[in-house]
Amino acid sequence: MRRLRCLAMVAVIPVTCGGLMACTVIEEIIVPADVKVAADSAKTLFDTKKPVVELPTVEDDAEDQSDNGGPPDSTPPPQDAIDDGQAADGSDTSTDAFTGHEITVSPLCQSFVPLTSLDALALSPRPDADAELLALEVSGALVAPTDVYARIATDLSAIRSASPELATIHVRPKFAPSVLVVGLNSDGVLKLVAGGYSAWLCQNEVYRVTLADARPYGADLHFGARYNMPLLVTAYASLPNVTVVEPLWIVGPSDDVCAVKSGTTMSYVFRTVSATGPATLRGYRMEGNGTLIDLGTVVEGQTKPWLTELAGCLAWLE
Repeated sequence: MRRLRCLAMVAVIPVTCGGLMACTVIEEIIVPADVKVAADSAKTLFDTKKPVVELPTVEDDAEDQSDNGGPPDSTPPPQDAIDDGQAADGSDTSTDAFTGHEITVSPLCQSFVPLTSLDALALSPRPDADAELLALEVSGALVAPTDVYARIATDLSAIRSASPELATIHVRPKFAPSVLVVGLNSDGVLKLVAGGYSAWLCQNEVYRVTLADARPYGADLHFGARYNMPLLVTAYASLPNVTVVEPLWIVGPSDDVCAVKSGTTMSYVFRTVSATGPATLRGYRMEGNGTLIDLGTVVEGQTKPWLTELAGCLAWLE
C-alpha cells in the first residue's frame, strides 16, 4: 500500500547528517491518500534550511517491502544503447533504448548547457534502483555511469542468489535522489504562486522536473530521474530570487547497503536493523574475475579487519 507522506513541523530535533552539517528532523505523519493537506502545514519547514525526512520504523519498512513485491529487477542493462535524434518541431531529443526515457529540449532552451550530456541524463532512472543508487555513491557522478551500474547490478544479483535472505535489504540513500528543495525570497514566492516564475524553465525541462510542489518557502522539485542531488544544487543556486537550494536529507535507522570499489574489486556491506537489538553487518567481496567471497556477519559496533578495510563503505551507513 502506497502511503502519502505529509511533512509537518511537529518535532524539531537538532541532529547531524553524516557528520557533515546540522539538520532538522521533521516528524513524519501518515495520512490517507485521499486527504488534502494545506500547504501551510509546512510553513516553518525551511526555517533552518536543512529539511530532512525521518524514515518509518523497522516494522513499517518490512510492510513496505512486502507491499512492493520484493527487490527490483537486478538484470544489468546492455551497454550504452542510445539513439540520438531530432523531434519534428526541431527540438533535440535523447532516448535511452533499454528504458525508453526521452529528453526533449525546446527551441527556447537550445543554448542551455546541462551539468552532463543529454545522453547521460536519459539513462535515469535505471531498472535496478539499488544498483543505481550505489553507482551514484561509488562514482560521485551526477548520473550513475553505465559500467559502474552494470557491475553493481550483476554483483547484487549474485549476492542475493547466494544469500536469498538479503533480497529484502535495499539501499537507503542519505538524500532523496529525486527531490530538491528550493527556497525563494518573497518576490519569487509571489511569482511562483501566480504562475509567473520562469527562471528555472530550462533546468526543469532538461533535468525532467515532473512536479514543482509550491510551498510557503518556495518549492519542492520532483524529478523523473535519480541524481546525485548535492551536485544538482549548483544548477539552481544562482537563479534569480533563489535564496537556498538543498537536497532532502534522510535520517533514521534503516536497513541499508553500501559499496566501495578498489581496482577491479567491489565490496559490499548489508546492514539489517532489528527492532529488538543492535543491527547486524554482513560483508561480501566480489573479485574482478567473478569470485564471490563471504566476509562474514558481525554485530554493529564490533570490530573486524574487513570492517576496517571497508571504512569508506561504512561511512554511507552512518
